[in-house]
Amino acid sequence: MSEAREQILSRLRQAREGLPDAPPRPAQYQPVMTVEDESPQGLLSRFRTELEGLQGEVYLVGDEEAALDKTLSLLAESGARHALTWDWSHIPLPGLDRALANAGIEALQPTPDNREACEAAEAGISGADAAIAATGSLVVSTAAGMGRLATLLPPQHIVLLRQEQLLPCLEDWVALQRAEELTGLGSRSNLCIITGPSRTADIEKNLVLGVHGPGLLQVVVVEQAS
Repeated sequence: MSEAREQILSRLRQAREGLPDAPPRPAQYQPVMTVEDESPQGLLSRFRTELEGLQGEVYLVGDEEAALDKTLSLLAESGARHALTWDWSHIPLPGLDRALANAGIEALQPTPDNREACEAAEAGISGADAAIAATGSLVVSTAAGMGRLATLLPPQHIVLLRQEQLLPCLEDWVALQRAEELTGLGSRSNLCIITGPSRTADIEKNLVLGVHGPGLLQVVVVEQAS
């Protein structure tokens, strides 16, 4: 090493200062968006308004039987005969596997051996971690039995929710994860915030749905028990 270079490096080392300590985390964050009515009906109303404003669809049903009927009705309207699904244990609608089979709809859960069949599926069915009323968003994470293909690949995506999964703002969901010391997120490989159907306006600023993912997003919400 030359003497000149050593002198330069020595000066840099002497001039280097330690990074300042990060400020303490605030006790409460200011939300980016606010929700005035945080009652169950208020959250549902705001969620529906926001998502439908983005050309998504929201259906409130009274119980699990009605949710099964609505799901089958949405599949029938689109003509879907094959559906990519999460593992049944991660979808909050018991009996969905039997209902699909009885309706003649083949349920597919991706494996290395059924790639072509999955690519041809007309619909995807999943649950979600939470729904955010302020923006009409769905929080969807990826783990075993909760693959991304069902939410990304088919042109139609049906999401099944319980009304109690609705939260006012994304900050509320983050606060819940911190309260659990991020144990839930530690088992997830991916996290997505889905807000409306897939859309792009890259070409001449013309809005087109369904280019990079489902062009039809339908959320079936099972009403919260009183």
